Amino acid sequence: MQLMKKTMVGEKLIQKSGFNFVRNYPSFPLCHLQDGRICGSLTLSKEHIVNLFEYYERPMPREIITAIFGEMASDKLNPYTLFASIDSNNPQQVVQWFTHFGAPDGNVRFDTQEECYYPLEVFAKHVREINNVLTVIEALQSGAESIDAIMDDIVKQYHGYIPGHICGYKEIAEGVSDQIKDLFNKVNILDLSPADLGQGYVDALFQHYLSDICPCIMWRDKANGNQPSLAWTSGPMISQLYFMLALDITAGKMPRKCMNDKCHRYFTPARSSTRYCCDICKERAKQHRHYKRLKNEQDYQ
Repeated sequence: MQLMKKTMVGEKLIQKSGFNFVRNYPSFPLCHLQDGRICGSLTLSKEHIVNLFEYYERPMPREIITAIFGEMASDKLNPYTLFASIDSNNPQQVVQWFTHFGAPDGNVRFDTQEECYYPLEVFAKHVREINNVLTVIEALQSGAESIDAIMDDIVKQYHGYIPGHICGYKEIAEGVSDQIKDLFNKVNILDLSPADLGQGYVDALFQHYLSDICPCIMWRDKANGNQPSLAWTSGPMISQLYFMLALDITAGKMPRKCMNDKCHRYFTPARSSTRYCCDICKERAKQHRHYKRLKNEQDYQ
């Protein structure tokens, strides 16, 4: 019963119940974008091995945030909100993610024994999907009528059309998980509301990525008596990002998109009423409303 209590505290599960992630990932130092690829070299040196949960249990280092988003970015970012906030059309943001964290999955391909690349379109797909999940969850929780348009747009992202309120049908694109194909191809969409479709979409993505998360036994060193302890391992990095997100949303810590029109990055608010990721964005939005009001008054006169 004591262990069960510890497993119900969301983001503190990993640390307080003694669970550790034993899967680390190599980053892409000195990578660059070329012909739709993130090109670089993998290194297994200690300084380039990433333990993603270090940045989830503790604040994200300021130097990483500024390297990706610049000096004005908020500090309230964890690995999955940072990933979801990346503009995959911004070369600096993409390159800096790979420099600090590496590839989100195993689609790394090798030109030579040392030189490798990762398809930019696959990276963009992962960013888009986690944005979709956050958008759908927020719309479902708020009861927003926009869920209809949101789900229409999501289905079209997969180059497929489902029968019913959209139009016609064609095969879903390659590279889509079996869970998404089952949802879009086999379910009778005519009897499925946009809200139910949204829930099914979120469930399908979590089912797909969380299936790579599994417990294992980790042996401590001889100095600690070779004591076995329970740990977690996973497949690709993207699975860990979804696991972190699952821990937060099931603990009532729903990420939110900053309301500043010049930002729109995701962050985890300390209070439910918080609308901006930082004081800078809050002040900029206030100034924007002020200038807009002055302009409207001038136009009226």
